[in-house]
Amino acid sequence: MLTRLRRRISEMVVAPSYKGFKGMSSKFWPAWSKSTGQVNLDKARKLYWNIDEATNLGSGISKRVINSTPEFMGLPWSSTGDEFVDELLNDCIHIHWPSEIISAVRDSCRDSKSVLRLRQRPASDPLASVEEINSGYLEVIPPEEVEIFYADFASRRIERALITHSVDEVKRNDDGSPLLVKGEWQVHKRTIIEEITSDSYTFFDEETNEVLTDMGKGNPWGFVPLVEVFNDFDASLEGGQSDLTSVQPFINAFHDVLGQALVSHKQHAIPKAVFRVQDVQNFLLNNFPDSFEQDENGNPVFGTFTGEVSWKGTEIVFLNAEEGAEFLEARSVLGDSKTLLEFLIDCMVIAAEVPRWVLMLDVGAADRVEMLAFTNKLWRKRMNFAKPIQEICKMILVVNKRDPVMPKFKWEDIDPNQLVNKAQALQMVTMSLELAQERQLISDATGREYLRQYVPNMKSPAEEETDAKKNLVLSAPPNSPAGRGPNGQGNPRNISGQVQG
Repeated sequence: MLTRLRRRISEMVVAPSYKGFKGMSSKFWPAWSKSTGQVNLDKARKLYWNIDEATNLGSGISKRVINSTPEFMGLPWSSTGDEFVDELLNDCIHIHWPSEIISAVRDSCRDSKSVLRLRQRPASDPLASVEEINSGYLEVIPPEEVEIFYADFASRRIERALITHSVDEVKRNDDGSPLLVKGEWQVHKRTIIEEITSDSYTFFDEETNEVLTDMGKGNPWGFVPLVEVFNDFDASLEGGQSDLTSVQPFINAFHDVLGQALVSHKQHAIPKAVFRVQDVQNFLLNNFPDSFEQDENGNPVFGTFTGEVSWKGTEIVFLNAEEGAEFLEARSVLGDSKTLLEFLIDCMVIAAEVPRWVLMLDVGAADRVEMLAFTNKLWRKRMNFAKPIQEICKMILVVNKRDPVMPKFKWEDIDPNQLVNKAQALQMVTMSLELAQERQLISDATGREYLRQYVPNMKSPAEEETDAKKNLVLSAPPNSPAGRGPNGQGNPRNISGQVQG
C-alpha cells in the first residue's frame, strides 16, 4: 500500500518522463542492484544494542567501536573570518545542535547512513527565545523512513523528499468522546506521508489515500531542509558503509569461543570421583543400595542395578583393602580459550581501526602504532562528516537571511601530543617568518598567509594588520636585545611600548 501511494505521489508532482535520480527509468539509467553492499539495519542495530542471542556474547564490543568515532572526533569550530557568521554557526554547532550531530554521526557509523533535518520553532511559541528561533534545531530521521529525490544525477540539490510518520491517535465514539474498552484507551496507528519540496509541505494519509489540506503549508525557505549523512561513502555502492561490517566476523567467532569456554568450564567445575574396584556389583550393592530393586524384605536384589546412582548419604564409602578412590583434579580449558579470545580482540582492533584502550582494555601506555591508525581514521571521519555539517550551516544562514557561505572548520587535536608538536612547530615557523620579514625577504601579508595553515581562524592579512596595531607590546631598553631588534640595528618597527592605534 505504501509503495503504491508513493508511486502515486511521484506521478502527481513529477512529470512522467522524469522522476529524479532514484526514480529514473531503467531505460535511461541502469537500475542499481541492492543485493550487494546494503547494510541490514535490523542486524546492525541488534549488534549495537547487544540483543541478538546469536551473537550477544561478543557484540557488546560493537557499542565501543561505534561510539569511539563521535566521542573522539569532536565537533568543529567555524572560522570564516566573519564575526557574526562564526558566532551564529558556533552557537548552533556547540549549543543547539551537538546532540543531534553526534547522534547522526553515530547512526551513520552503525547504519551506513542517517538523515538530518533542519527545523525552526515558530515565533508564536511562548517558550522559544530569539536565539533558539534563529539557530533552529535538528532532527535525526532513520534512513528507512525517508526517500530523497535529487534534481538530477549530477546535482546535489534535493528536489523533494518523502518522510513516513507513524502517529498514534485515540479512537473516538460517534459523539467525539474517547473510546474506552475495559478501562483502556483504544489507539489507532495512523501512517502519514510528508512530502517536502522547495515550495511546500504536503501531507498524505496512507489509509484513506487523501491529501490532508489542513496540515499542508508553504515552504518559505526555498529549499528542502534535509541532508544525507553517509559514513565512508563508496561510489561503487552508491551509499555508505557500516563500521560493524568488518568487525562482525570476529564478533561471531568471539561469541562462539566464549560460549564453548563457558560450557567447558561448567563441565570441568563439577568434581568427578574415580573408584578403583575389583567387583563393581558388590561395590554398588554395598554403597548404593537404593540403585537396586528391593525384595519383599526391603533388601537390594543382586543383579538388578538400575543404572542411576545417588550421592545422598554417601559420606562414607566402603572399599576392600586393595581398592581405592580419589577425585579428579578439575582442569579448565579457559587457559587456551583466553589466548584465542585475546587474539580475536586483536583482530577486532585491527578491523575497527581503534586502539585496545578504546575497548576499555588495560594495556598501559598507548601503542603508538595503534594510536596512529586511530588518528588517521578520525581524520578521515572528520573530512567525511564535515560536508553534511557544512550543508546544514549554509541552510541556517539562508534562514537568517545571510549569504550561504561555505564555512571553514577547525577541529581540536585528537592526540594531546599533537598539540605540543604543533605549538613547537608554530614557534619555530613564527621565528623564521619574523626573521624573513625583518630581512625584507617577504612581506607581512605573505607571512600572515603562510601562518594561516597553523591558525585557521586568522582574518585577512589587511584585517590582521589593522587589529595587530591594537596589541599591547611591552617596552624594552634600547640597548637590550629586544630593543635592538633581530638585526641588531635598534628597534626597526619603532615600537614605543605603548598601545598602538
